[in-house]
Amino acid sequence: MKFIQEVNIVIPIKTLVSGSAKEIERWCVEKGIKRHLITPHHHQSNGRIEQLNKTILEAVNKQSHKRSLAHRVLRAIMVYNRVKNTKIKMSPEEARNPSNWNLIRENFIYKQLLTIYRKATGLKLKFSRLTTLFL
Repeated sequence: MKFIQEVNIVIPIKTLVSGSAKEIERWCVEKGIKRHLITPHHHQSNGRIEQLNKTILEAVNKQSHKRSLAHRVLRAIMVYNRVKNTKIKMSPEEARNPSNWNLIRENFIYKQLLTIYRKATGLKLKFSRLTTLFL
């Protein structure tokens, strides 16, 4: 819960995907955050989790079967956590560091603005990072 509260300070949460924990429910009501409830032990109802499971399974299956399944799963998760994510422009491991949260927000907002601009103008511009925004 503390992690979610810290993230919400830097990157305001609009919707939280979670189980039905009462503590989270009270906090979301207090903060005006929408909740998307998922069924415990039924990850198929959550597309993000399903995609993550598919990615991990593919990585496990590409490894040598000489190692145990547990070893291959742990290795796949370790690699996944260290590979750069194109949406946030850093690895999940880097994203957990509070000093990077403003950069994540900046990259996310930039991507949203760029999408709006492309739709409005039809131009296919690509920038490495937003540095200044003029409104």
